[in-house]
Amino acid sequence: MSAVAKAENMTGAPAPVNMSAKEKRFYSNILSNGDLYVGTVIINGKKYEKFIEKQTRSSYILDVHTSNISFLRTSKDLYSLGIKNYRFMLKLYDTNLIDVNPYDPSISAQTIQRIVIESKRNIWYFMRDIARIPVEGGAIGPGAGMPYQLNRGNLAATWCFVNNIDHYLVLPRQIGKTKSTLENILWAFIFSSNTKMMFLCKDAGGSKANLKSLKDQRELLPFYMQSKVVINEAGEKKSAKGDGQTYLENPYNHNHIMTATGGTTIDAADRCGRGLTQAIQFYDEVEFTKHISTIIDAAGPAFNTASRNARENGAPYCRVFTTTPGNLDSEPVATTEHFRAQTMRFSESLYDMEITKAKEVISTNSAIDVVYIEFSYIQLGKDEKWFVNTAKKVSNDKIKIRREILLKRIRGSNTSPFEAEDLEEICASQKEPIEEYYVNEIYPVYIYEKLNKSIPYIVGVDVASGKVGDYCAVTIIDPYTVRPVADFRSNIQNTVKLKSFLVSLVTQLIPRAIVTIENNSMGTAVIDMLKLSSIAQNLYFDNNKYFVPDATTKMDAKGFAMLEAKNARCYGINTNSKTRAMMINILFDRVQNYKSDFVTKFVISDLTALVRTPLGRVEAAKGAHDDSIMSYLIGLYTLFNGSNLSRYGFVRGQQAPEPDKPKSRQEYFNELPEDVQAFFKSAMDMQTGEEYDAEARELSDRLRNISAARHLINDGQDGSGRNINLETDVDTGMMHETVDMSWLDDLNS
Repeated sequence: MSAVAKAENMTGAPAPVNMSAKEKRFYSNILSNGDLYVGTVIINGKKYEKFIEKQTRSSYILDVHTSNISFLRTSKDLYSLGIKNYRFMLKLYDTNLIDVNPYDPSISAQTIQRIVIESKRNIWYFMRDIARIPVEGGAIGPGAGMPYQLNRGNLAATWCFVNNIDHYLVLPRQIGKTKSTLENILWAFIFSSNTKMMFLCKDAGGSKANLKSLKDQRELLPFYMQSKVVINEAGEKKSAKGDGQTYLENPYNHNHIMTATGGTTIDAADRCGRGLTQAIQFYDEVEFTKHISTIIDAAGPAFNTASRNARENGAPYCRVFTTTPGNLDSEPVATTEHFRAQTMRFSESLYDMEITKAKEVISTNSAIDVVYIEFSYIQLGKDEKWFVNTAKKVSNDKIKIRREILLKRIRGSNTSPFEAEDLEEICASQKEPIEEYYVNEIYPVYIYEKLNKSIPYIVGVDVASGKVGDYCAVTIIDPYTVRPVADFRSNIQNTVKLKSFLVSLVTQLIPRAIVTIENNSMGTAVIDMLKLSSIAQNLYFDNNKYFVPDATTKMDAKGFAMLEAKNARCYGINTNSKTRAMMINILFDRVQNYKSDFVTKFVISDLTALVRTPLGRVEAAKGAHDDSIMSYLIGLYTLFNGSNLSRYGFVRGQQAPEPDKPKSRQEYFNELPEDVQAFFKSAMDMQTGEEYDAEARELSDRLRNISAARHLINDGQDGSGRNINLETDVDTGMMHETVDMSWLDDLNS
């Protein structure tokens, strides 16, 4: 029996830690993911923070003294981004494994069992302390290669994988997206049971190559984890069967990996998809696999059944899609554009949510429950020197640089209505959001510039038509700079939910907004509800010829032409052939003269997906979407043609207002009459409930950051943590401590 199998027969949690550690509880707090922070422990002369896990009630520590610096560096990156739960990848349940080398040839059987148990329940320990990646030209064997290197991209993918969340991963070349995905699957292959897995690539050779790479990565693990040897009834060691070019079996837990090959025809692809009944499916080079959309769609029902069975039995399940961006005109990219459009863009703020809440957010914002993960080389910690060296490896080919390094999908034909150079410059102007704000705690709005509540932002709204795959899109435009400052896109089909979203968006972020909604189809229902809402005064209406339909097309209830349509109050914009042509003219002008002003990912993505049909119409390519570009144009159309904007506080030519500064309690007090001031004078020295709560929150955050500072990185020569003292004030009962946060820079040196 293998070490893994022996460990699986052990019941209950690992034995209690037998240590002479002195534990001191100095602070308690509930983390954003629901776990409870209970104090510090000292183990082998080092300090660690101790927590109680909400879901399992198990205790764990954070291994801030790990030798795998990439985990500390990624944790620091999340900290810098304001993520509260930024150290979950340092989790360790069994503290007996601190300072234990899993590759020690003299390791005891009991310690091996502890390692296996920890690895099975904690993928982060496996990745951090055990997983290794082959090095080109290096040796193959236990402990060879290099330690697994964590970054923000593969962290997101592993978080999704271990939580059974389907994901679409796009990373620059030479970052290791395939090898990190294989390491996730290898973990499942070793530590789950009775699970079928599938590898599919653009051709049979690619699928076989990925399976061989997984086997190579397995060769680097400790021998007791490889499951390559079985012991027969006579006690003899024999090589395990089930290891071929197109398949791999685990003799102890009956896991099975097989390779699959797509089809050269749609019928063959459909047959391939129908045969994919595995709970874990790995699709590599999606945007280069012929008829991939047919395969994915055909495999959907079988995967749903397999994943449901896996969920009921506590086994892992997940669909993983990895690729570098392809050619927008190619069949794989064009036919999967509809699939990508229905995903939710991955947000690292998901780490701060309990997993049930995170899955609710994903399900609400993705019609297919898939998250799209994409990180640039800069976000992954690479510099310009890396860029130059990687560009040399593709012979400085501009097309390959744009696709494989800069992650830009480009067109290989002249179907785009815009010049390739213009699109390239616009794509280069794309920025990353400075903030993700969750409206109603579930809908992510991506903010690119700090919002000013005094500005009457133009809010263009393209309402989903109700068709499958159609999206609701919102673009917020600064009328003074004519640049989009925030955007949103989701598969909200319910008009009541959209109305609630818009009310919360305006009320919480942009109270002076000018909301312009496409009044076609479902938009009319949204407008009618907003007329009765708290933001009715923000709903834009106009009566000029650019907004009111012609009298000959505006009919009354009896079918007669309404000759006085010019005096009607028209809410929103009707996107007919006339107004659409004007919007497209606006778009051409922006592309020609204001290339740096597009800014947002959704708008630029839709822009690059536009084509000119043989009849001359500019529209989204087959399978693509134009929801965000339309919400952008609805806003610009209102800004350039609206004659009623001054009613909402925007006057062309005026400067943008300064942000409103909230009045202090003293300022409000000074505005009161003298006799009223005398009555409330004594109360001015009292602390309000809001002030007390704010002070308590500030103290809580400060102490948590102090704790993080003292434990995230070890500077001591003797292996101990930073020597930071906490003292309790006898009179107030409050703790005080000063800490130098410059330690964060140590990880960059």
